[in-house]
Amino acid sequence: MHQPTESAHLRVLPGAGFVSARTDRKQRIHRLEKEPYALDSWLMP
Repeated sequence: MHQPTESAHLRVLPGAGFVSARTDRKQRIHRLEKEPYALDSWLMP
């Protein structure tokens, strides 16, 4: 995926609650949020 495409996705995903972001100097650090995905039900048989 190209950088402009990633940037476009990362602008939308925090508003939907799928990722959170924090600023560290000149960088934005994104983190995948567990709740919207219900990952436990996907990972456990």
